[in-house]
Amino acid sequence: MIKKIKAILLKERGNKFYRFLDYYVGIPIVFLFGIFKRKNQNLNSEVKCIGLLKTAGIGDIVILSAIVNEIKNRYPHCKIVLFVGSNNYEIAKIMNRGIIIEKISFLNLLKSIKLIRNYKFDYFVDFDPWPRINAILSFFSKSKVKIGFKTNKQFRHYIYDLIVVHSNRIHEIDNYRNLVRFFINDFKFFPEIKLDYSIKANFAVVHMYAGGINSQLKEMSESGYINLILKILPFFDRIYLTGSKTDSNKIDKILKALNDKKIISVAGKLDLIGVIKLIGAAKVVISVNTGIMHIASAIGTPLIALHGPTNPQRWGPLSKNSIIIKSTLACSPCLNLGFEYGCKKNKCMQAIDIDDIVEKLKIIIGINKSRLSC
Repeated sequence: MIKKIKAILLKERGNKFYRFLDYYVGIPIVFLFGIFKRKNQNLNSEVKCIGLLKTAGIGDIVILSAIVNEIKNRYPHCKIVLFVGSNNYEIAKIMNRGIIIEKISFLNLLKSIKLIRNYKFDYFVDFDPWPRINAILSFFSKSKVKIGFKTNKQFRHYIYDLIVVHSNRIHEIDNYRNLVRFFINDFKFFPEIKLDYSIKANFAVVHMYAGGINSQLKEMSESGYINLILKILPFFDRIYLTGSKTDSNKIDKILKALNDKKIISVAGKLDLIGVIKLIGAAKVVISVNTGIMHIASAIGTPLIALHGPTNPQRWGPLSKNSIIIKSTLACSPCLNLGFEYGCKKNKCMQAIDIDDIVEKLKIIIGINKSRLSC
């Protein structure tokens, strides 16, 4: 039984059991801690050390990297410590050079709390909008001022000294900026991964599958992907299909149906650095809304981002080289925090027009010179 519980909790992001515990156990604990928490809203004139907390999400870390650069620019001599979880640790190391990256685990909360308490912070900023466990970790931090989100119906804000209302009307990068406006006034950075690729190879990267809870609702059907790949195949020397090890079986079925040597699966075969280099050399990336989409955007590779339940105004790519293709269904989008889907069917993803993707792709690679409208 213990091993089974550990296996469940290891899948921290998008795990229903974890969210159940976080809600029904976490809310009472956070509320009690808040009663005894003495609030300190005095801003610090001298900033020597800032702690940041973001325990899940590859794409979230890509976005957060812009905030890290803002802090480094404003306080060049300040120590910055970023606490992350297991699923975003690797991208955190890649995106945030020159700061301290610490990996915490929900399987050992006492160890994680001890790790956080190794540092003394002027500010400790929690960038997660809903997990109560983050609020608990923030409570135990040795920080003069703790900052976090007040999110509708999440009941997690009681322990923070300074509170920011999390908005579903702005992009998440602007929610993150609002958290640090207490000590940063001007913002100029966006997520960026610098790679030296002056010449692009004639291949495309297609990323079909997302991560997190009910991730299948952010994906098109198998037949839809097959149709799309067949239509764009004549334009490229190769098409690479990216994904995790858990996606490999689904991708192998698509490969078998297509039966073409120009289509290559690298799902589970490349590490994150390898995927980043592949995206950097690609002529174009087609991706659903997930971490790979944000990575492609940060690199600046021409990107076609497919959105169904996810609102591009909240979670869309930030690069000028990105084209957003949205579902035509009136009920789309329905996601705000990443788990509150409006239905159990991904009709919105099936409503995406394959021919629209192809036409936008033609414009990117220079076959169709007509003006782009998106």
